[in-house]
Amino acid sequence: LQAFIDESYDKGGNYVLGGFISTERKWELFSKEWESALKFGTLAEGSNIYHFKHSEMILNPERKKRIRYFDSIARRHTIMVLSCKINLSEMVAAQKRLVVPGIEIDFGPFTDPFKLSVRCLLDKFHSSRSLFDNVIAEDQRVDFIFDEQMGNDRLIRESWLEYINSRDPKIASKYGQVPSFMRDHECYPL
Repeated sequence: LQAFIDESYDKGGNYVLGGFISTERKWELFSKEWESALKFGTLAEGSNIYHFKHSEMILNPERKKRIRYFDSIARRHTIMVLSCKINLSEMVAAQKRLVVPGIEIDFGPFTDPFKLSVRCLLDKFHSSRSLFDNVIAEDQRVDFIFDEQMGNDRLIRESWLEYINSRDPKIASKYGQVPSFMRDHECYPL
């Protein structure tokens, strides 16, 4: 199985890391249908290439109606949605509430919403596998593919290896390959 993951954020301070999981064959079918639907999307900035960006589609009433069509393609060809949403102001407020008298708490990489959301997404997905084993067998490996444009390739790989190496070997064996990265305009699932 493959999980294609991308990020999104809005002016309200919400940061979302999410995507869909499906089989390679279903991703192939998705890509063919998605490519033919892109003519109903928007033009990528500075080019004559059509793409789908929710944040652009929602700005125009006519395009907004088309979002359902794109959504139906994704739902038809995928088996599961996964996401992690973090509100930046709530994250900062939560960190400020954690106080140990006389000790400064270092949240390390988890002051960055991207790093925190990657960790939360992986933790929750794999720790909750038994909740959706009717959709994905608990022992089924899932390979994660991230949008290369997020610019965090090295960080994700390092975090992944650290995460896997700190797991019990029985649990670590359920994880797929080290995440890979592709560009969204070259890979329609992104």
